[in-house]
Amino acid sequence: MDRNDDSAPTDDVASEPKQDSVSRKFLSWPPPGLEAAQGKLWPPIAVIAIGDATLFLPLLWSAASEHESWSFGPFGSVWWAPLLTTMVGLVVLLYGFARLVGLLRLGAKAAKQGHGWLMVVQVAADFPRDTGFLLQGARLFSQVTPAKRGLMLVTRMVGACAYLFAALWVPFGFVASIMLGARGLLGPSGVWFITAAPTALFLLVGVLGRLMGRMFVWEIRRDKTLRAEVDQEVSSLVEEWNEQSSLIRKDLGFGGAVAGHEMSFRAGAICIGILGLLVSVPVITVTMTGSVGTVLAAIAVPSFDHAQAKVAAVELLRRYDLESDGSVTPRQAGEALHALLSAGLESSDWELQREPSRFYEQAWFPEDVDSVVGGPRGEWVLGLFERVRQGIGASERAYLGSVSAHPAHVEFRTVALADSVDIIATRYVLPFPDTITPFQLPIPRYMGIRDGTDAHVAAAALQFSQDNVSRAETTLREIVSLGFVLIDEGSTVLDAMIGTRLVYDGTEALAKLYYASGRTDDADDLNFVRAGIQAMSDRASGTRADYDAEAALRKMPNVVLDEQVVRGIRWDNFLTFVTLAPCVNLNKVVFGPGQSYEQWAADAEQALVRRPSDELMFRFMEQGWFRDTGTAEAPVWIRAALRLTFGRTLGGSCAAQLGAMEMVGVL
Repeated sequence: MDRNDDSAPTDDVASEPKQDSVSRKFLSWPPPGLEAAQGKLWPPIAVIAIGDATLFLPLLWSAASEHESWSFGPFGSVWWAPLLTTMVGLVVLLYGFARLVGLLRLGAKAAKQGHGWLMVVQVAADFPRDTGFLLQGARLFSQVTPAKRGLMLVTRMVGACAYLFAALWVPFGFVASIMLGARGLLGPSGVWFITAAPTALFLLVGVLGRLMGRMFVWEIRRDKTLRAEVDQEVSSLVEEWNEQSSLIRKDLGFGGAVAGHEMSFRAGAICIGILGLLVSVPVITVTMTGSVGTVLAAIAVPSFDHAQAKVAAVELLRRYDLESDGSVTPRQAGEALHALLSAGLESSDWELQREPSRFYEQAWFPEDVDSVVGGPRGEWVLGLFERVRQGIGASERAYLGSVSAHPAHVEFRTVALADSVDIIATRYVLPFPDTITPFQLPIPRYMGIRDGTDAHVAAAALQFSQDNVSRAETTLREIVSLGFVLIDEGSTVLDAMIGTRLVYDGTEALAKLYYASGRTDDADDLNFVRAGIQAMSDRASGTRADYDAEAALRKMPNVVLDEQVVRGIRWDNFLTFVTLAPCVNLNKVVFGPGQSYEQWAADAEQALVRRPSDELMFRFMEQGWFRDTGTAEAPVWIRAALRLTFGRTLGGSCAAQLGAMEMVGVL
């Protein structure tokens, strides 16, 4: 226990500070029961200040700095830095709060024992541990007038309290400004102002208070005679503390506070504890919400560059598709395409997929296919034209006849002759239920159309064997046309990839037909183009840059609006971007995606929506991957934290993203 044995004078000498101190009675310092509190206000202030700087500076920078919707925020690829500083800073901050709560509880105990609240503050702020001398006019302060000593006591307490208020204002101001900003009552500049301006003001008062106190001490220390007298003033005479203290404080004109106020200190401890909780919940919520989009982007943003390159390359083969004649409506073409997707497959519960208007249960190839093919079916099909030229047997010809008789072959021509195809309206049950997310949309069963393509090539081979070369060429070009339909009209990147494969398969079979029918030049030209496309694809793969999630996200808005990009890729980019953009940096989480995002969304709607089914798809996707279905909500604690912090439903799917990450164990 620290005690200053040379303390204040007794009643009869209180007004005579120059009298020999040996004849005076002194008070012990710190007062009885407050020994553990002496100077203990400053360590919590320092710890809280360190926690403030570690925790809130990165968050303030992230939240109050404007960034594009695709940007990960000011930390870019080191998006994990705010997570780390938040965790470390929060631990430090809460430790500082715990120290302050302990001090306030000690103050409550002292108040219960009879000390005034102002005395408790004086003791707690006594970091130099000389307030006892100052209060009683002893040692260095023996020749200082009571009025000046009273002023020095005030500056010390005001300075300490100002530093404390500055340290406490940072978490309070940040959380309050974030809540106001999330409710549309404040802008990014307001976050800076509310957090920083009062903090700076409190710091200024604290610094001025400390400087004034130090200036007084420096002035006193210059008196060498006084310093010599202080060296001799060592003895102490002690009487009852409260009686002597009351007399001295009255003489100073610095009246003591009313004894007690136990509940004030207890209330202060409770308030600090509540502040710690209120700070922790919004800060963790803001940090996690601001990071979840970045985390998902880092692990889940797809790169469609390779897919677009392959699709762009097959444009060189578009001259081999068929001209549409306008006789087929988009709805009819869509129904034909959907029938092809399921042809030859077992019927099942279609659920979210529309049941085909024409369902072909018959397999494309009869069960005895192995006895005729004698190897991989694709190789057998492509070799048919050469074998037909050389002459095929009756059994193989009969087998080709049974394959060509499949009733679904007519669907190829229906799709090939259409100007446009309404894939969405004929593939899905519309409108989409509110209880599902885009992740739950079924993947079409492309096996039916792949088997149908082999069967259509076989049908062309039979037509070639019947000397109907023109009809055989048209049949193969129907496959190419079908591939371009999937590329041009598909709603997913998978549609585009399957379409690209069909174009390659159809043109490969077409080259085989040209060779077999003696059109060697046409076959060489076609194979030259195909070889060039393959070389382009290989070289592009070899020089592709390392994947960068932020760079991919940056390109997405323009990709969605670019009509040169296939629709399936544009739809997938739209879904990914509307999911991540509202949550990919802290500024967007707090203040919303912003006007530029809203304008982009309107432009995207205009670019993607051509018919009512597109409108339904757009509305379904605009809420993102984890749209609120009402059946699998985010956990209660996440929703409560979001409501407390933001006071609203977050834009896009931020809350649902948090819920999804919690459910898979990321949180």
